[in-house]
Amino acid sequence: MSTTPTITVIGSLNTDLVTRTSRLPTPGETLTTTSFATGCGGKGANQAVACARLARSSKDDNKSCAHVCMIGAVGDDEFEPKLIAELEANGVDASGVQIVRGKRTGTAVVTVEEGTGENRILINPGANSAVLPNFFS
Repeated sequence: MSTTPTITVIGSLNTDLVTRTSRLPTPGETLTTTSFATGCGGKGANQAVACARLARSSKDDNKSCAHVCMIGAVGDDEFEPKLIAELEANGVDASGVQIVRGKRTGTAVVTVEEGTGENRILINPGANSAVLPNFFS
């Protein structure tokens, strides 16, 4: 009898706010960007999704050789439903993700220079900061 191994990822979940620009602005300068997008991210969430995708036998197959579980926190805001849904759509068990009332979901504001791919990232940890040792009791 074989058991399915479990991969548990403890980490951050963020909503990424990404702009692309021909060049990065200098201090005090305002530039018009060429695009804007939002996406699901956070180092922990990205690792969990990568593990779940690698554990599937093929891209179109939901059969997995490992159970992948995410532990972390999101806020009770407009970003929470999409982050949870995205984890689950990628085969990650999101039952370990807690919704922290009164907190905002972590965000990353990303500016990418199109020509070089160089970026600047500002992080607001939001509910991620609630993941402390007492979070597990």
